Amino acid sequence: MADTIRQVNEDYLTLRRLIANESFYLAYFRTTLAIGPKFQKAQILNHLCDYLERFSRPSFSLLEIFWGALLTGGLDNTPSIQARVLNFVNARLSEAIPKTSHTPQPDNLEPTDGSREILTVHALSKYFASAIFPCYRTEESPNFLLRWTFKETREAFAPTQPHDLRWSGLLLLAKNMMKSSRFRPIPSPQDTPPTTIRWQTILFLSGVETTLERLDSTHLSTPEAKSYLRTVSNTLWKNWLQAESLQCPIDVKRAVISSFLKIAAAGANESLFTECSRYCPIHKLWHWSPDGSLAMRRQALGLVAAYVYTLGECQHLQVPQVFDHIIALLPDRTSVNDVASLLLPLFLPHDVDRAHEILLFARANGVEVSLEAVVSLVFALSHDQQWDAAVSTLRDYEFSDKQRENILIAILRIFQTSRYQTLDKTLAETLGHSLFQLYSTINPSPISKYPVRYFLGLLIAADHGRLAVDILDRLFLTTPSFFTQRRIREWVVQLVQKGLPTQAGRLFKLSRHHFTLAQSIDLQRKLTTALFAANALGRARKIVGNSMPRRTRPTRRDRMLRITVCRTKSRDRRHTFKVMGLMNHNRRPSPSTIQTAVAILVRQGRLYAARKLFLRHSAMLDTKISTVIGNTILHGYVYFRGSNTGNVLFRGSNTPRAIRHIFHMKDVLSEGTKFTVDRTTFNILVKAILNSKKRLVNPERLRALFDHVVRLGYPVSKRWRRENGVPFSTDAGAADLPPWVDQLPPVDQPISFVKHVQPLYKMFIKAFYLDEDRSAAKCVVGILKEEKLLERERVEARSRSIREGVIRKKARERGGFLEGGI
Repeated sequence: MADTIRQVNEDYLTLRRLIANESFYLAYFRTTLAIGPKFQKAQILNHLCDYLERFSRPSFSLLEIFWGALLTGGLDNTPSIQARVLNFVNARLSEAIPKTSHTPQPDNLEPTDGSREILTVHALSKYFASAIFPCYRTEESPNFLLRWTFKETREAFAPTQPHDLRWSGLLLLAKNMMKSSRFRPIPSPQDTPPTTIRWQTILFLSGVETTLERLDSTHLSTPEAKSYLRTVSNTLWKNWLQAESLQCPIDVKRAVISSFLKIAAAGANESLFTECSRYCPIHKLWHWSPDGSLAMRRQALGLVAAYVYTLGECQHLQVPQVFDHIIALLPDRTSVNDVASLLLPLFLPHDVDRAHEILLFARANGVEVSLEAVVSLVFALSHDQQWDAAVSTLRDYEFSDKQRENILIAILRIFQTSRYQTLDKTLAETLGHSLFQLYSTINPSPISKYPVRYFLGLLIAADHGRLAVDILDRLFLTTPSFFTQRRIREWVVQLVQKGLPTQAGRLFKLSRHHFTLAQSIDLQRKLTTALFAANALGRARKIVGNSMPRRTRPTRRDRMLRITVCRTKSRDRRHTFKVMGLMNHNRRPSPSTIQTAVAILVRQGRLYAARKLFLRHSAMLDTKISTVIGNTILHGYVYFRGSNTGNVLFRGSNTPRAIRHIFHMKDVLSEGTKFTVDRTTFNILVKAILNSKKRLVNPERLRALFDHVVRLGYPVSKRWRRENGVPFSTDAGAADLPPWVDQLPPVDQPISFVKHVQPLYKMFIKAFYLDEDRSAAKCVVGILKEEKLLERERVEARSRSIREGVIRKKARERGGFLEGGI
């Protein structure tokens, strides 16, 4: 590894003067920071400074690497490296004070801009970074803020400042730019200049707010967390007062005091709230000139909202009392509406219920809350999975199409990231209709691709396949590139399994023209196979007759499927001859072709022909395919053999002779082929036993049989286990079991809920109901529901784990810097 890193560094030093493409530098820095030793990472800072000196406007990706590299070494970087980086920063700050064309009065310290958003300490930290890297500036950046933050940053990194103070300040700025949550504010030394104190205090406030946003509400509610937060906020307040005498834009003061108020609310710090309440009137922070700018008015109203928010949290006021304080401070209705709009997001994301209560109270009392604030609340409600409140809010307000799409995509993305497997039918229908109406008027944005695709699968699973196909019909008119052939193939099969073959055919017809010929043929084959398995032969005939492209030579599997679905009688011997003829002309058929031919012959009741075909080609089949084909043949004997009359559970196989033949056929298949008994075979044999006439002689045997399969490993939760550790309390040694149970083969194979547990338990439920043993049937229904819920949770957890692993892998490949919590 060391030799490889040394070679990479040598190649970089050779090529860096010859290559100007930033992707080359990104790849080098990400790789070396990810795999290089600690001393090597310190040298990377030197190379980064060299690159940033050559290129004045790097990308944000490269700046993220720069800030991350600073934090990787931290205070452990050598003094020479620290001096190198600080000299680079000082050189950047030696340039002229920046200006933009946005504000026509660059020398005015007070804000005159009316279009910018409310200033926050987070925004101020970015302004501080823009003094070093101009790419953080925008044309909307006010000149008074650019000039003031530039002067503050220049003084904080002036060469006359102590080296350790400058380096710690740079690390503090890096933590803010990387949104780190590792902030430990400390009292400033006595000899620290007031300008540096103020600069660091703003960055610490920004860091504390970032920490509060990331912490869980339960963690914040502990006495230890509140005590620590009060200590931190009091320290920062003292630091702020040390620099109070310096000239400072009034909107910066409002942003800082708003931050103090939010932190006081989180820590229930009434003393800090009192100090801020005194500070605001003294410095006239709640008032603005009637002829002043809209930005100044909005900033003052933001401070009022923070004050009311903290007042309500510290004094535990009810919502009507909170609005009484707003009206007392601001008698005009317009300002009350604006403060309510600014107040609502302050409760998010930790107190969503309180924010929703405020919205309902405002709506009931005629207070108009801005749609932007309502959108943020709907996002929070969705994140908390309060679907009724989120959907009702979405329905009650007239959002723009873009806002409505953002809300819907935020909700659907939660389904996607949480890897939901099922969805409430009413919720799925409501969201589906909203999505259909939305995309009937606008084209979907690129960010909607994956959430919408995931939701459509949930919509089909929630028995709203027709609505899902309607949405797909609209989307294929505008953005067919959203959907791959694999995804459409999954949906058409899912629609058939849900009993919607007509919608599956409709989806196939509207999508096939957007794929290549080979993809279209493959999609047709999968759909025809699914329709054949579901016995929807009429729909399958339409797919086969109208969809096969001309001048296309079908495969043998396609020809066999066409023969099968186009038959006029269910057991016409001619179709059997045609299938066997196709197989006879193929000396080395593929395993999938053999499997398809056997399945067709079994469906036609030609069990001997199917077994003969299987034995003829068994030498070229592996164990897995042989077991699948053998189970298909064995199940055919259960389905077709024996009488077809009487009170039986399934067609045929109800006589003792027929059941003996099924067990004998299992042995025959095991001897002549690579067929091995698995849990599917076990289920088939249990199905034959459940269908026997002797089962009806003593219904208690059925309970004993269910307990027997539970003892063999089929899952039942502890809640349903009774005496002897089984649901029906039968004794393992003295139980009266049905005949042939002792011939059930032992199976050592992992149990799949979908393939093994669910089919077997459904067979028992049906058998119990036929025996009129309703209490036993309800017991098994309860067991199945609980196991289904546990299986869904396991699948969702496994899917989330896979997704998070992919995200972490991509982050490592990008050289991302992932930090832990506080």
